[in-house]
Formats: sequence, C-alpha cells, structure tokens
Amino acid sequence: MTQALHIVVPCYNPHEGWEVQLCNHFSDIKQYLPAYQIHPVVVNDASSTGIGEAQLQYLHQHLPNVTYITYPVNHGKGYALREGIKGIEDGLILYTDIDFPYEYESMVKIVQSLEQGSDIAIGTRDNEYYENTPLKRKWISKVLRFVFKVVFRLPITDTQCGLKGFNQRGKKVFMSTTIERFLFDMEFIAIASKTKTVKMEPVFVVLRSDVVFSKMNLKILTGEFWNFIKILRIVRRHQPYE
Repeated sequence: MTQALHIVVPCYNPHEGWEVQLCNHFSDIKQYLPAYQIHPVVVNDASSTGIGEAQLQYLHQHLPNVTYITYPVNHGKGYALREGIKGIEDGLILYTDIDFPYEYESMVKIVQSLEQGSDIAIGTRDNEYYENTPLKRKWISKVLRFVFKVVFRLPITDTQCGLKGFNQRGKKVFMSTTIERFLFDMEFIAIASKTKTVKMEPVFVVLRSDVVFSKMNLKILTGEFWNFIKILRIVRRHQPYE
C-alpha cells in the first residue's frame, strides 16, 4: 500500500507566479519519491496580496488533491503550520517554504531518515550555506546558533532551517508548540529534546543555488524576547516530557 506524504507549505503575500512554480515543484518532487502518495497542503496566513481567484483556480486545476487553508488574521509561520498539520492523521509530514528552497535530494533525505526510524528529522545546514548568504542573515543565523548551543544547550543548533519532517509521533510534539512566529522551530526542537519517547535526528540539507533570499524582519526577532525566556524554561526542565 502506498504511504502518504503530506508536504505543508505556509505562505504570506507570495511573489507573482508562485502558483505556477509551486505546482512545478510538486510535479518534480513526485519523481523523486515515487513510492509515496504526495498530498500538498497550502496554508494562506491571511495574505493581503498575491493570492486571488486566478491563482487558486490554477492551484486546484494542477494539484487536484491539494488542501488549501486560509483564515482572516495574520498570525505567523508557526501558527500557519499548526493549522495545516493538525488535521493530518496518517503517513509522514514534511514542511518547507513556498519556493522549495532546498534541493529535492535534501527532501528525500528527510523522508529517508523517517523511514529509517527517526520520529523527527531536522534539516541542518553546513558552513557552505553561509558562503552565499546575505551578510545580515549570515550574522543573525550565526549568533542564534551560538545562543542555542551555549545558552540553551540544544542538541541541534540549526533550529531555523525551513525543512523538517516527522511521523505521527513527531506530529504530537510539533502540535504542542505555541509560538506563532519566528521561534516556533526552536520551541519544537526544545520540546523534542525533552521528550523521551521520540527520536530526533539532524539531516544535512543543501540550499538550491537559484534561491532568492527574503529580507529578515528584525522587528519580529526583537519582539521574540519573551519567547526566548519561554524556551529557556523548557530546556531547563528537570522533568522530561512524556
């Protein structure tokens, strides 16, 4: 029996032509994972531009099994992913960004990690990633990795990679997160590291060479102070999660 693979893609004010590119990406990834029945899930985080009747018509025409979710108020990527994932009750789950920024081979490696016994597979970028990264993004990423390693002492320091996957046990951990914006990934890894019943593994992934980086919003990052404190409390718990 073919196993289900749900690929969840959140979006907010996507770029022009996103629907064509997204359908092409799903068509391509099916060739890399022929053993899976791939179910696209697109979550519109209350976009004000970029998503209209024409885009949705194209999406449903070319991805007839797509699940499209929307709501009226913008919350952030963490909230959007939980909305997309909460109704998935079978198979494996993978989430990535709308432009599929990582090579298809990297997505396959995430799935293979789950096939081999991981409950949660965390995409991790190596030093080559930073060679072509804008200076501000590079600086922020390296500072965060240092903080995660030294202050939070997490087993995986690259928490912000936008490619992760999990099975139904891992889904329960993900759905226990509450942060709506930037640090939801970090909260997920922190809780998983304290959950003794799940196995979490890092998987080295590679960014596509033609990816265009979006601007990092420093206002969102500086507004996450209390979420940093929340995560620090999680990792310093003496009692592990069940």
